[in-house]
Amino acid sequence: EIPPAAPFTLTPINVPFVCGSITPQTFTVNNVNNTTGITDHSWNLGATPNGWLLPNGNPAPQTYSTGTVNTLTLTPLCGASQSNISASVIANSTTYNTNTSAISITQPSISISGNGTLCSGSAVYSVIGLPCNSTVTWFTPPTGLGTLSNTIGSPTTLTYGGSSGKINLTANVTACGSPYSYIKPIIVGTPATLCEE
Repeated sequence: EIPPAAPFTLTPINVPFVCGSITPQTFTVNNVNNTTGITDHSWNLGATPNGWLLPNGNPAPQTYSTGTVNTLTLTPLCGASQSNISASVIANSTTYNTNTSAISITQPSISISGNGTLCSGSAVYSVIGLPCNSTVTWFTPPTGLGTLSNTIGSPTTLTYGGSSGKINLTANVTACGSPYSYIKPIIVGTPATLCEE
């Protein structure tokens, strides 16, 4: 025997977000069998903080009811990790659970701005494309090659340390609950062909 289709399904099944997106997403409970007697749609939005904002802009609670309305629009909280979504429907005093809408978050487009050579003095380096609510920690280069004005936050200033060589200036970024590392190679001091006035 072939079992009947699930009475209620949730779409979309998969929701991909780029970290930092604040594009609202509408979730819909589909009444597959045209079941009557529906009195409530209860949404499971994940343990708080779940990274979602309600239509009124308030942080979403773990559960939220829309009554007989079968849709819910949520906005991602910028820079946060969003929880998966599921729902349950009460029809004729019986509770039916939907499938889960899986949320996936991809790496943001981030880079480090600034010169690739530092012959003397100092230069400013910034992390470009940071989502809001992100943190930045810089990896400190060897003292002889250079020093940073600050290792937390962006921008930072790299000051030439007097020796020659190559620095892999690294920014460790935490965004949307995940760590990312970005590297900018910098030649300091010589070779003279790169540092001639």
